Amino acid sequence: WETLKSVVYDLEITDDELAQMQLKRRSLQLSADQVRMLHARAFSTAINQFIDDHSLDNREARKLSRLHDCLRQLGWAPGE
Repeated sequence: WETLKSVVYDLEITDDELAQMQLKRRSLQLSADQVRMLHARAFSTAINQFIDDHSLDNREARKLSRLHDCLRQLGWAPGE
């Protein structure tokens, strides 16, 4: 969880970060279900932070879109 949070923090995935996440997934022997759960948790956490003020502005929507792209690059994003 901590590695995933640090990798998606800047909403960009580098080749090194992608390799790091693949290595971490293998070393922890995470199943596809576990990866989906972690990615869903990351996405829902961001949504909850953004809607805390009962609105979702364009800037926040763009960040969610970028987060979705990052999670997709890492193997799964909500809605897939």
